[in-house]
Amino acid sequence: RVETDGRAPRVRRRRLSPVEITSGMEAARVLAESVVGPKPKIEEEIEAVLGDNQVAKAVENVAEAVLDAPVVTEGGVELPPSPPFSVSVNYLFVLAAVVLVVFICDRVMRAKVPKTIVTREFKSFQRNYLNAYTCALGAEWLQDSHLFALLLRHGHGVDQVASLYVAGFVVAYLWGVLADCVPGGAATLFGGGRSACIACFACYGCAALTVFHDDYPTLLLGRAFYGTGTALLHTVFDAWMVAEHMSQAFPDDWLMQTYQEVGRYTTVVSIGSGVLAELSAASLGLTGPFLTSLTLCTTGSVLISRTWPKGNESCRGAMSGLTSGIAEMLTSSADGVRNMAGLVQNHRGAAFLVVVQACFETVMYIALFMWTPTLSASAQELFGIGTPPPYGLIFSLLMACLMLGSLVFQILTSSLTDGQGNPVPPSPHFLLRMNKAICACAAVACMITATMGMVNHWTGLGALLCFEFSVGMYYPAIGSLRGKFVPRESRGLVMHASKTLLAVLVLIMLLNFASMASIVFMFCAMLLGVCWFCLYSAGGELSAESATPLV
Repeated sequence: RVETDGRAPRVRRRRLSPVEITSGMEAARVLAESVVGPKPKIEEEIEAVLGDNQVAKAVENVAEAVLDAPVVTEGGVELPPSPPFSVSVNYLFVLAAVVLVVFICDRVMRAKVPKTIVTREFKSFQRNYLNAYTCALGAEWLQDSHLFALLLRHGHGVDQVASLYVAGFVVAYLWGVLADCVPGGAATLFGGGRSACIACFACYGCAALTVFHDDYPTLLLGRAFYGTGTALLHTVFDAWMVAEHMSQAFPDDWLMQTYQEVGRYTTVVSIGSGVLAELSAASLGLTGPFLTSLTLCTTGSVLISRTWPKGNESCRGAMSGLTSGIAEMLTSSADGVRNMAGLVQNHRGAAFLVVVQACFETVMYIALFMWTPTLSASAQELFGIGTPPPYGLIFSLLMACLMLGSLVFQILTSSLTDGQGNPVPPSPHFLLRMNKAICACAAVACMITATMGMVNHWTGLGALLCFEFSVGMYYPAIGSLRGKFVPRESRGLVMHASKTLLAVLVLIMLLNFASMASIVFMFCAMLLGVCWFCLYSAGGELSAESATPLV
């Protein structure tokens, strides 16, 4: 805002959110044209009043941006769903470079793993499972890249968008807790593993359909469907595969070969989903990725119906299983508190890991929510008001860096040898140092994002990519460390406690600070500092008597 009081003009600046910028654009356009006329007239008025100086040039640029900005209609903010190709090409080059590094690391890991000779029947079983599972992964990830932008377009504020994200998270958490209390897991609630996998596609399909409505209750219902689908995706598919593997009497060591293929398919689908989402948004609008997700839901359901064998599935025990599960969940809360108190007293290292997992995964979920508004604001600083970043390509970059971090950790741990050159598993001290380095790297990335993410687009993007690389290393690293610190009989308790603390932290962060990106990322850096301190304290608790075999 420029003010003149007879002296030199002075400019008062306040950083606006993308919602404020786009919401005020049409009003500024109407005001400029009604007061001083078209753009050439605006330039003349600026020069006559302020003179040819830097302030006049700045105001002239603002006037040009106002007159060339997108229009705000009654239905929402009409921003283009994707940027021009001249903007996207820079991201394509970066994505190609990261994908090349991922491919090289994958080839290195393949050379370290001995090949397994399997039968034709096993390959057919494996292919049928992977086809349906990758459809489910794609259906989930296609709905992630453009969701935030679409909700803003519907006219919802950042706080409302945050509450919708929280709703999906809470539903997924509750389903996970309930499934752990039901005999047979979540598959029992849907009559069997095959039916539960089809239900997963149905939930994702319903979630995709709800985004075509802009009213809040419908969108809230859609997030509940999405959370249910997420809970099913990460439980019932793997459970069905293992059960079917055993029922067909395949050798146990072939199961690891399936998991290796799952990792490779996941890498390809995670990167390809973002690219496909960007193409869908460019051709069909912001709802394009959701239409593509709906197509994958239909395809996956058909694949399961035609290629997966039918078992003795029935819904008769679903209601009784649900009732017993709820009762068990309510009655086990007090026991869980008592058991956790005993764990803290007898295995302090395990208690420290509860805090580490909860704090790190809280930061991970916050970054999943905040990357869109953060990079959107800096993209408008770089490319001009009204030009969004390519959300799909950025999503592919984030997923590629996550997969790269996982591969790098596998390469590092598989390269450990003893004095004779024989491979050895990573020691607890090595895993502690690795986890502390991961937390430190992630904390630095959050601080850079907090200070420069909304101003310098490429710096903010680079910091988020480094954070995702740290997340990729975190999962296998914390899993290995958990095998060293936590007794077998207490691992379920540790996971439940960390998920509960995670849910509390996510609720507090998103429901109170979602619209303050810089503050949120500073809080994330503090949480990662807590992780580092807990790992440092856990190192003091490490002893030969408390260590358990690596899992």
